[in-house]
Amino acid sequence: MSRTTSIHSKSLTGGAPPVLKPAHTIAVRRRPHGRAGSKATSVVPQLLVLAALPAGLVWSYWPMLRALVDFWAKNSDYSAGALVPLVAGYVVWSDRKQLRAIPVQTCWAGLGLLVAAQAMRLYGLLYMYASLERLSFLLTIVAGCLLILGRRMTRHLAAVLALLLLMFPLSTRVPNPVALPMQRFASRFFVICIQMLGCLVTQEGNVLRMSDQTTVAVAEACSGLRMLMAFVIVAAALVFVVRRPVWQKVVVLVSSIPVAIFSNTLRLVVTVLVFQHVGSKAGEKFFHDFAGIVMIPFAWAVLMAELWLLRWIAGGAADPAKAGRRIPPKVTAPAGATALSGQWLRLVRPALGAMLAVIVIAGAADRLLAARIQVALGEFLAPRRPLSTLPLQIGDWQGQDIPMDDQVRRIAGDDDSVNRQYVNNKIGRVIGLYVGYMGRPRSRMGHRPDVCYPAHGFVEQSRKAVTVAGKDGIQVPAVQYEFAAPQPGGPRDLVLATYIINGRFVNDVASANDYNARSVSLGGKQEAYVARIQVSTRATGDEAADMATLASLIGSIYQPVAAMMPSTGQP
Repeated sequence: MSRTTSIHSKSLTGGAPPVLKPAHTIAVRRRPHGRAGSKATSVVPQLLVLAALPAGLVWSYWPMLRALVDFWAKNSDYSAGALVPLVAGYVVWSDRKQLRAIPVQTCWAGLGLLVAAQAMRLYGLLYMYASLERLSFLLTIVAGCLLILGRRMTRHLAAVLALLLLMFPLSTRVPNPVALPMQRFASRFFVICIQMLGCLVTQEGNVLRMSDQTTVAVAEACSGLRMLMAFVIVAAALVFVVRRPVWQKVVVLVSSIPVAIFSNTLRLVVTVLVFQHVGSKAGEKFFHDFAGIVMIPFAWAVLMAELWLLRWIAGGAADPAKAGRRIPPKVTAPAGATALSGQWLRLVRPALGAMLAVIVIAGAADRLLAARIQVALGEFLAPRRPLSTLPLQIGDWQGQDIPMDDQVRRIAGDDDSVNRQYVNNKIGRVIGLYVGYMGRPRSRMGHRPDVCYPAHGFVEQSRKAVTVAGKDGIQVPAVQYEFAAPQPGGPRDLVLATYIINGRFVNDVASANDYNARSVSLGGKQEAYVARIQVSTRATGDEAADMATLASLIGSIYQPVAAMMPSTGQP
């Protein structure tokens, strides 16, 4: 009796019989295990949406991404752009510990930026601004970071996001102010280098004539702008990857510009030597194939040598504590912020769904608009007769067809064209004639005086609207240009050009250039065409006589050209 009471009193004071202790312990452990399992299960939908985002983004922008990859593959000067996303991914992965320490919070301002990026994308597709489509892809990534990760994380990733700009080619509107001076500099620098090798060369604009009559045109591709982009891309990638002090990284990035210019000149010199001693076909193959391919490894080798030299100047290896990326200070997480975890996934679930919905809807709209544009591209309005039927004999002018280079013809983009030289033996003058016709929507005039002459190194001296009297007394509006070679005493060319838009002669260059591109009717067939008549001659010093000579030919030829144009029924 006393023993039983002793056991009972022991249990009342907190002790438990041995047989009850394991059962009680197991029951306590099951409850938290069950809660953890429910949390893991609830995270799965958020993970699926998070995984669907990159897939939806790739699907939405697939046409642009495919064109970008094709551009990298076909253009060796921009092939370094393929390295940019790989470098950006490496930088983010190497900073993963720092990124986990930064509090993240949904920022709904990113949704507005996302919608604006999609509107920019559709505008670029409709009005033929491929650069806007590419820029919208980058803005979409920035908007996603802002929407899902918040302002602090986006600011930390700002340098990596800016690096992504280098994977895109420059807009066709950006290079001209830069490429033309670089073309002239490349031409002059090349002349100096080739003369130092004992070769005789004369320069007319960007056209170089060797002693053996070999002619080399330093076109845009030879200006060094594309090679400059390749060197900057390689230098930026190297700067992000290497662990060096900031001043060394700045030196490497800035020095990529003169290194690119020197390398471009070296490529031109070797190309001309191949032209002279091997042949033109071998020279073209060297320039377009071999030289472009080896430039990226050459750039990498030069920059690595430069890093070795900077380390030698600095007196040895860089201090790892100063060479690493700056670790952001600890910050206090704002209300509603959290770390990258399952809880963060639950908090950003609405943002994930909203972003996925926007990019999928925009991608579907992009596909529908592109399909309608493809239909419009097939609506070709043909001229009544081919331009090749234009008379060779016009009054006292006798014409002769001049074959055009295939690349020039491709850049011009005309649906039909004729390139001739007319000679008037009575007055001893020679005039160049170009007539181009575009009867397809979404076309641009790639071959016109204000583009082609500067591309060959000539500087525009003047431009003014004039009228030319035709033989029937009709006043034809035209544009009068004067171009001069950059070197003192160089040649000058005078040009007269007139444009035909749906049967109406105009001298508004902007309207003629943008007509088909700007007025695409996506609701139905658009009967529209643009034609251009351009005559040019080398200036003799008597501007009045030169312009009268040009006016006499254009005043005689505009009627035969107009008779070839289709009837649209538009005013």
